Order: sequence, then structure tokens, then C-alpha cells
Amino acid sequence: MSKTKFDTWQEYFVFKGENPNALSDTLAKVDMPERLRKSTIARHILITIIEIENGGWIPDYEPYFNVEKYGSNSSGFGLSYYGYVYDAWTTGTGCGVRLCFKDYDTCKNVCNKFIKIYEDLHLN
Repeated sequence: MSKTKFDTWQEYFVFKGENPNALSDTLAKVDMPERLRKSTIARHILITIIEIENGGWIPDYEPYFNVEKYGSNSSGFGLSYYGYVYDAWTTGTGCGVRLCFKDYDTCKNVCNKFIKIYEDLHLN
């Protein structure tokens, strides 16, 4: 079983040569609800962690999905689909592409180690 490359989320930013607090410092100047600020920062942190843990691996979703924006019907992020349901067009998202892992062990290790960040993303 593999382990995560670093012990803290800040180390992932240092590894990339980025300031770990840059986004939170910038968002502190923006008038927005705290729950939205926490969620935005958490997503940024998780994308950075997952990019490094995946080691350059990018999900191969073709030809299963066609990632396009369908006018005003786009769900706005992730792999979107659209369809006709009960006299109305609908869209949805199955997963965010940038939050996909290359394998189960990597996913399990990152999620277990950084559960608080996932809580900030989904529960705030």
C-alpha cells in the first residue's frame, strides 16, 4: 500500500514552489461567506495534492464522455451530461475531473490523511 508523499498539505505547495497561503490571503480581501471561502480553499488544496499524488496521470474519460458546455444547460464543472427528462432539459455532474485518483490506494490514503479538507469542501 502506498502512502502519501507528504505529511501536511502545505508541503505539497512548497514542493510545487507555491505559497501555501496565497489563495487564503487573496480570498481574505474578498467579501464572501466564510463557508464559501473554506470550500474554495479546500478545493484548491485538494486539486494540488491530487495532481502531485497522481504523478502526472490524467483520467482517460474518452470516449465515454463528451466534455462540452451546452449553452446555459451546463452544470459548470466536472464531467457533465445532459438529457431530456419529464418535459425539461436537465444537466448533471458525476465527478470533478480534477479530483480523480489514479488508483484506489492513492485515493484511500489521501482521503484518510486529509479528511478535514474534504469536510471543508463538502460540508461547509
